[in-house]
Amino acid sequence: MVINMKMLEKELTKFYEKAEIPQHLAASIVYSLTAGGKRIRPLLFLQMLKAFGIPLETAHYQVAAAVEMIHTGSLIHDDLPA
Repeated sequence: MVINMKMLEKELTKFYEKAEIPQHLAASIVYSLTAGGKRIRPLLFLQMLKAFGIPLETAHYQVAAAVEMIHTGSLIHDDLPA
């Protein structure tokens, strides 16, 4: 059972494509989510499922994408002026 990183990226894309937000904000979200990175947190989540013998399904990739979005949001929030 291999972790499909393209599936993770697809789920990330689906989240921000569905959002009903102003274009300039959407562009900032896309920039932040696609700026690179190792995606360690979602990978750890998916690896944990694999370790317990749980077959990976779309819903698992959606949760992994949500984990990455929460992490990215926390990084952005941390960079805001006090």
